[in-house]
Amino acid sequence: DEGWSGILTVDSSVENVNAAGEDRVNVQSANEASLASIRGISSDIAKAIVAYRGQNRLENLADLLDVVAVQNQNPPAPQGNPAQSPIPPNSPTPASSPTGPRVISEELFLDVADDFTTESGQDLPGLVNVNTASRAVLMCLPGIDQELAQAIVSYRQSSGFFPNIAWLLKVPGMNQQIFKQLAPRVSARSETFRILSEGKVRSTGTRQRIEEIVHVRLRDIDVLSYREGP
Repeated sequence: DEGWSGILTVDSSVENVNAAGEDRVNVQSANEASLASIRGISSDIAKAIVAYRGQNRLENLADLLDVVAVQNQNPPAPQGNPAQSPIPPNSPTPASSPTGPRVISEELFLDVADDFTTESGQDLPGLVNVNTASRAVLMCLPGIDQELAQAIVSYRQSSGFFPNIAWLLKVPGMNQQIFKQLAPRVSARSETFRILSEGKVRSTGTRQRIEEIVHVRLRDIDVLSYREGP
């Protein structure tokens, strides 16, 4: 039994790129043109994202599901006698939260989630790979109990790997509230691996073991640590 050593590591990160190795678009800072460069994101949706983040911080990808359509900035003047509802000339315009129809459906979100990010760094450390994590590891994540952890494992066994983290929304028992807690902490792929190699001399019984931690990127491989021992 490896105990905690079997599920803990100090070497874990993935590049902040999509599955094709292309830089993701940061929804917190990208302009409308950059947002609309993603297939499936129209100019109207891009405009809505920019308008929404002006009043609401997009803390993780799941917040894209809350983006609403841009409303008419100059609504028609109210009808009736102005004297019936006098408005002082210097009165501030009352603030209101964005309301209206959502512009990003769950199905569209599944398609575009891997192309967006809320992080500016090139590497994202410490993420849990939902395609390989055991039930015990999944249960360490916020909002995941034993039943939901098993549902995730069962879903990937029956339906195949998750193309990106948004596909967690397909798992029975998963909802947007739980997903919002998970989104900053999970990934759908791994790039850091531990390689163990062991040899034995039959005549003497001498054993030699090599352990190596590598970071496998799309274009190169970095050796993070190397250790030899009996």
